Order: sequence, then structure tokens, then C-alpha cells
Amino acid sequence: MKKILYMLLVMFFSLSMANGQSSTANGKVTDVNYKPLEGVTVGIQGKAGKSAVTNANGDFTITAASGDVLTFSSVGFKAEKVKVTNLSAKINLILKEQVNVMDEVVVTAG
Repeated sequence: MKKILYMLLVMFFSLSMANGQSSTANGKVTDVNYKPLEGVTVGIQGKAGKSAVTNANGDFTITAASGDVLTFSSVGFKAEKVKVTNLSAKINLILKEQVNVMDEVVVTAG
């Protein structure tokens, strides 16, 4: 009886640990000319407070689980999303500039 109880406990803890496994996802963010982008915010969709910022070389590291969706955003660039499928693979992402055109400008003097 003790042996069965012990085996059940081991199986329970093994399954609970495997279910919520997370590791680090890492990679590099560049522009369309392959220049590294510093200051890009890397977050995890649906998990507030879980974020990182790219360094001067465009590199980032963030704790994530397989299946998480990483969000990449920076002023002047179109936001992107990437699903984490393989935590051991490096994520290389190219952000494209976001062009905003103003229709008119109103200047007032006071």
C-alpha cells in the first residue's frame, strides 16, 4: 500500500512540474537593414508584468513557457507577435517601421 501511494505521489509531482515548465526564450531584434534595435519591449501576451527590453545589440532574454506568445513593441515600429514553440531555438525578429501620415497640422498663436 505504501509503495502504491509513493508511486502516485511521484506521478502527481512529475505531471504538475511538466505542465508548467518554463525556461528562457532569447533572441535578437533588428530593423529591415539588420541593424540591432535597442529598447524594444518584449512581453508575454496575457501576463502583465512579465517583460524584458532589448540591449544595445538588440538581444533579449525573457522567462517564458512553450506556447506563450511574445509581443514586441517600440516607438516608430509596427508591433509583432511570435508564439514560442521551441525554447532552445533563438528568436530572430525584424521589426518594420510604422509610417504615420498626418493629414493636416493646425498652428494657433496665443
